[in-house]
Amino acid sequence: MAQKFLHIWDKLNIIGKQILDIKQKMFKINLFTLFKKSDYSGYNSSLSSLCDELNQINIDMESNNPTLEKTKIEDLRAFAKAMVNYAQILIRMNERLEQKCRGVEYPRAEYNQDLEQMSSANKIIVSSQKNVLS
Repeated sequence: MAQKFLHIWDKLNIIGKQILDIKQKMFKINLFTLFKKSDYSGYNSSLSSLCDELNQINIDMESNNPTLEKTKIEDLRAFAKAMVNYAQILIRMNERLEQKCRGVEYPRAEYNQDLEQMSSANKIIVSSQKNVLS
């Protein structure tokens, strides 16, 4: 049972690190270059693939792990869903940044709201992570 849990936990953490790496690449540029042409579509493609992987892990957890206790499966699934939500926020922000590069308005208030949603989603990830480890 512990091996299956650790295997799933490792997979989730690897994907989580990949999502954070993409976020770092997205925002490593300074404010003056943030709205300049970047590989936004490449980021979105990578994030979408990671969301697909997380959703597949969620499905597999329910059906392929009858020996894991139900609460651990639920905690792992909540962690995976929290990461999907975070990635979807990044995808939406990416799309807006790409549009901004093409001259479509991305009002500062909406950008700040998206940053707040990203921060809230990050807190949910941390909370979910703590639940898995408790």
